[in-house]
Amino acid sequence: DDDSFLQVPRLLGHLEQQASESLALGFVMETNLDWSGTHICELCDPCEPCRTEQDLQVFCRNFPDMALGGCVMAIQNCRIFDEEKDMYECVSQKREGIHRLAEYFGSKTAPRWMLGMGWVFGKRLVQYIGRSAGHLKVRGAADVALGFWLAPLEGVSFVSMNEGRFHDYPDTRS
Repeated sequence: DDDSFLQVPRLLGHLEQQASESLALGFVMETNLDWSGTHICELCDPCEPCRTEQDLQVFCRNFPDMALGGCVMAIQNCRIFDEEKDMYECVSQKREGIHRLAEYFGSKTAPRWMLGMGWVFGKRLVQYIGRSAGHLKVRGAADVALGFWLAPLEGVSFVSMNEGRFHDYPDTRS
């Protein structure tokens, strides 16, 4: 991840206000691992043009286990990350990948996690992760895996640093 937008003086100011050994500070996220059931209106605003676009609907019928929104999400990911691949093959791979990830973690939803733009953890959490590292699941995105690692712990003090409190994330896609 590109952490060049991290604002250390603001971060230090926020850390001075925290006194928890169970601190989990970062850009807090909560999401569904299996976006195949995503509703089209979650992606398109207004959603009506997406619902009526015939080419999308015809293509997405190839994936009857995916909602139109999940199919559109896969198409968007393919256009961004795999533009040279055949679209059918790419969406099929994305669909298989989300099913593997959900099966691997044993859940279609992810617990609360911090986006990979930088995290700060208290002493107790760092010690737990360090002691348990050899037994924790490591496949998949590191930031989502951290959410699963912290999920069984009581008393985690999640502090949301969303909205630019210490990280100036650019508005453009990088």
